[in-house]
Amino acid sequence: QNTYISETARAVSTLIEEAQAGGPGARVAARLAALTAIHAAAADWTCALSDEGGDPYYYNGATKQSAWAQPPEHAALVAELDDLGDLMELCAGQVDPANCGALAACLSTHARDAVVSSRLAKVLEAVGREDAVADLLCDVCGLEHLILGLEKASAPDHIQHVVALLDRVASLEKMRARLGTKQYITILNQVCLDHMGRGPIVEHVISIFGKLCTEEGAVAIQMEANVPYTLKWALQTHAAAKRLCEKSVLNASRLVAGNDDARTGYVCEQVTPELVAALETHCSDPDFVVAVLKCFGAFSLHDPSIFTMVSHGVTEKVVSATERHGDHAQLLRTAVELFGNLGAAEDDDLDARCTALLLEGGAVDAVGSILDSCRARIDGDALALIGACFDALYNLANDTNAAAAVVDGGLCEACVHCARVYDACDALVVQGVKLIGVLTYDAQAVQRLSRCGAAAVLADALRNRLDDHDFVYDAILGLANLVTLDENAAAFRHDSKRLDALGDVLEAHGDDEDIATFALKALVRLAADDGISKAIAELVGKVARAAPDLAEKPQTLAFELIAHLAYVPENRVALVAQGGVRALLLALEGPSTASVLERALKTLDVLVAADVEYASVVLELNGRAAVERHVHETTRSVADMARRALETIDAVVGHQPRGQRAALR
Repeated sequence: QNTYISETARAVSTLIEEAQAGGPGARVAARLAALTAIHAAAADWTCALSDEGGDPYYYNGATKQSAWAQPPEHAALVAELDDLGDLMELCAGQVDPANCGALAACLSTHARDAVVSSRLAKVLEAVGREDAVADLLCDVCGLEHLILGLEKASAPDHIQHVVALLDRVASLEKMRARLGTKQYITILNQVCLDHMGRGPIVEHVISIFGKLCTEEGAVAIQMEANVPYTLKWALQTHAAAKRLCEKSVLNASRLVAGNDDARTGYVCEQVTPELVAALETHCSDPDFVVAVLKCFGAFSLHDPSIFTMVSHGVTEKVVSATERHGDHAQLLRTAVELFGNLGAAEDDDLDARCTALLLEGGAVDAVGSILDSCRARIDGDALALIGACFDALYNLANDTNAAAAVVDGGLCEACVHCARVYDACDALVVQGVKLIGVLTYDAQAVQRLSRCGAAAVLADALRNRLDDHDFVYDAILGLANLVTLDENAAAFRHDSKRLDALGDVLEAHGDDEDIATFALKALVRLAADDGISKAIAELVGKVARAAPDLAEKPQTLAFELIAHLAYVPENRVALVAQGGVRALLLALEGPSTASVLERALKTLDVLVAADVEYASVVLELNGRAAVERHVHETTRSVADMARRALETIDAVVGHQPRGQRAALR
């Protein structure tokens, strides 16, 4: 009559019984062994739904017999699985998969029988709750066949058991191929859509899809089944469920991991508005933000997707995230890298539209703030972040308005400062110089860069990195543009080694037309400064040696440089001794284009007119004959220039004393 005593007595009795029988594990093993016979009796009987009203009926595959009433054999199998399901809850994860042969047999015959399949799902899900046990269970049972029972399943618990178990094993290599078939993915996707209101089911299905995306075939099938649409509705329906959103983000990222532009564009169109909303909802979690930013980064490799993102307000949300998590290095770097990608559309018109939206959303200001916060730090994270800022600004600053924003934000000074202070960090200097180079296309930026000593920074960096072709290109481009302002000549006036570096560039990279052109443009502009002209004349040997192998444009610049130098009397000895005159005559004697011939003849005319000693040297090197060869050129401008040069030679030599030529030799 005492409730406490009676309940305790029953509990003690149960414990004693289990101890004597070997515990729950032994009881389960015994029941599983007994299931073999029960299943054998019911193996041919399956439950199906009628086509007319969807009512359940039973069919015997061996005898072809059908019945509306449940056969006793089938009822016994269902009852036994019900008991096993309850028992499994007591010892989940403690069952030896080797004893599950009877369950595998049931699954092989009754996978499409929703009544039996739902019980099997509950039992198998309990058995496989431990990862190690689930792994072994895959070897015993064809767990993927559980999906077949979901086609006409309506019970949420049944579906939940199936997708929870499959989610646990979907990451196993041996299961990915078995689960990633068109039939199974299509069924799971439809189940997810049909039960969209049930978060746990949706979360497991999306998680399964994400794990299957390691196989390209499964990705193609998911696209065919329109999984991106499912992700869209999952993100909308369960916007507050962060873990489900995380799995959706992962799935979307993996769907676009390849180089299929059409696939990337479609996934981006489907989920971008929802991901933007998710960023706002879960902005307090930096890890979630990073995951979304990486997904956007995958989208940004496709030009049209860039516009899709920036037009849906991605910029503003990312800027807000950087302000909120200013101390999270990975988030900041991922955000900056994303800004760089969003500002790098290959189509010029599209790039201009996207950059305008990036500016409007505050991308340049955000990158500038991040750059400023890193300048005082010298740890690895800060340096990597500074480099990412440089790369992002480089992509953005190709646009005129963006370049103006960079200038207005004081980022020219920040860039030069970092390149100067962190000169021992090669990667950072390379990125900084690349940014300076593109900024020099903007007149206002050139003025700001000049005031903070960018020319000296570029020249010094160039001197130490002549072997890096791409770096040399960026540095010499920047220098060629910077020296258009006279104030930048000071950087070379006080350090001749910087001029030597320009000559070294010609020797090392003369075969690159662009690099040679930029180097010679810089020298021509610097030669206008009399204080630098003499030092440049000492480099004429490098110019002369490079000249015969230069492309047309840099070769004409080389001769223009010699002409500039000839106007300064102090340069005469160096020009002759360094082979400047000989280089001109070689161009006249060899195969050259009309523009090169015209420039060479014009320069020769300037030299001869400048001083009788030049004329004497030209004659001594048989220059008159070289000039005469071109008097009858078919290109009229070349022939006219040749006749003019001959007239100048005759006039100068005929009316001036030859003088002493020993010094010139």
